[in-house]
Amino acid sequence: MTDMSLRSIRYGFNADHASAMLIKFFDRKTAEYLQARAKSLEERQFTAFCNEFVSSYQTGSLPQLYFVKASLFGKPAISVNGINIPDTEWKTKKVKGFLEYLLLGSGTTMSKETLAEIFWPESDSKSALASQRTALYHLRKVMAKYNAEVSGDKAFIYETPEGLQIRRNEILELDIHEFVRLYSELSKVTGPTDQDEQKKVALLEKMMAVYEGDLMEGNDYGELVLQERERFKSIFIDACQKLSSIYIKRGELGRAEELLKRALAGEPYNENICLELLHLYMSQGRRSKAAKLYYSFKKRLEQDLDIKVDKRLSEAIASRRQV
Repeated sequence: MTDMSLRSIRYGFNADHASAMLIKFFDRKTAEYLQARAKSLEERQFTAFCNEFVSSYQTGSLPQLYFVKASLFGKPAISVNGINIPDTEWKTKKVKGFLEYLLLGSGTTMSKETLAEIFWPESDSKSALASQRTALYHLRKVMAKYNAEVSGDKAFIYETPEGLQIRRNEILELDIHEFVRLYSELSKVTGPTDQDEQKKVALLEKMMAVYEGDLMEGNDYGELVLQERERFKSIFIDACQKLSSIYIKRGELGRAEELLKRALAGEPYNENICLELLHLYMSQGRRSKAAKLYYSFKKRLEQDLDIKVDKRLSEAIASRRQV
C-alpha cells in the first residue's frame, strides 16, 4: 500500500486518494513526511525506501519524520515536508542568511566563533556570540513550527561544543548537492557513441534546470559564499557551452541560442560565449542580429572595463563563416 500510494503521489495519479490512504493508515504528520519524500525519490529508490520505512514503522524505530528541501541557487527557498517557509517567518534577513550559510556548509561543523565574526563583524566577541545565540533561537523556533526536529540527536541544526552543523543525510535535499552530483556523473560519460551523447544531454539539461541563478542571491556573508558562487557559475557556464555545442551539432539552433544567451547574461564579459553566439547568428545568415550583439558587447567592454574587444569577435562579424 505504501509503495503504491507514494508512486501515485510522485506521478500525480489519484494523488488525493493516495494522500488520504496514507493519513488513514499512519497519521497526518507521517503522511506529510511521506508525501514530501515521494516527490524527491527517483524511480529506482521507491522500493528500497518503502521497505525500509515500513520495517522501521513496524518495529517502532522510525527515522526522523521530517524532510527538508532547500534551494540556494537564485533566491533561496526552504520547505519542510513540502510546506514552503515564507520569508515573512524569519525575524530578520540576517537570520535567514545564517541558515542559508549553514546549508551551504552542510556536512561540516562550523565554528561558532567563526560564524559570529562573519555575521556580526562590528561586535566584540562576547556580543557577537550572544547575537548568534539569539539568531539560533529564532531559527529553531521557525523550524519547529514547521515540524522539523530542533533538539536532541535528530535536530536539523545539530550543536556540539565545536560548533554548528546541518548534517548531510537523507532528511536534506539541497539543490547544490544535486548540481554537483550531476556534474560528477557527466565527467564519467566519455564515450563517443550516440548513447553516450544522449546521456550527456540528459545530465546537462538536468543541470540547467537545477541552476536557477547565482548562488544565494542577496547573501554576501563571508568568503565562502563568494568563492562558491564563482565556482558554481563556472561549472554552469561550462555546462552551457557543452550542451549548446551538442544542440548545434543536432541542428537545434533555437535551443542553442537560448542557452548561449543565458550563459552570456550570467557572464556578460565572457568573450568566448559571445564568439559562439556570433558564429551561430552568422551561420544562420542573421547578420543584423550578430552586428547588434557585437556592438553592444564591444561597448560594454570598453565602457565598463576599458579594454578592447578580442579581434576574434571582429573577424567573426566580418566573415560569413559557417558552423
